[in-house]
Amino acid sequence: CMFDIGDKVKNINANCKHYGSEGTVKQIKELPEDMGYGVIYECSNQGSTWKIGDILGKTEIQLQKIN
Repeated sequence: CMFDIGDKVKNINANCKHYGSEGTVKQIKELPEDMGYGVIYECSNQGSTWKIGDILGKTEIQLQKIN
């Protein structure tokens, strides 16, 4: 997986309803059949479809590490 617990991430998938959400990685799950990893993060910003503190899960390809 490209991420570690504690990393700061941003959703970069423009087709996702949580696009632009940012947060801290809380958990990483390996997906079945070599589908990659699911990254669970706690939101640190707010948008029209999420709020600060929400727990979101995305595949790693939808996320980018930020500082």
